[in-house]
Amino acid sequence: MSQNPQHAAAHHLLGKLLRQQQRLEQALQAQQRSCQLDPALGWNWFAAGELLMKLKRFPEAAEAFEQALHALPAEGWIRDQLESARLAESTGGEK
Repeated sequence: MSQNPQHAAAHHLLGKLLRQQQRLEQALQAQQRSCQLDPALGWNWFAAGELLMKLKRFPEAAEAFEQALHALPAEGWIRDQLESARLAESTGGEK
């Protein structure tokens, strides 16, 4: 059995594992690669958005949440995350 380095879900799962290990930059790279490989997967965009929020990269987080919401329109709660990212961007991350 061989590995497929172009498998979006594998990069998504790797990103989740790296996040658990607090390797946030590497986790983000894995999630972003997942998004590149399969832009229609919404959960990879959402995971990227969460990481971008932790890294205080709010404009990029908002973009990721927009993509997640587009891919997962039934998950309306993602809109809350999008609004949080936009608010953090407009206030410089201060609440």
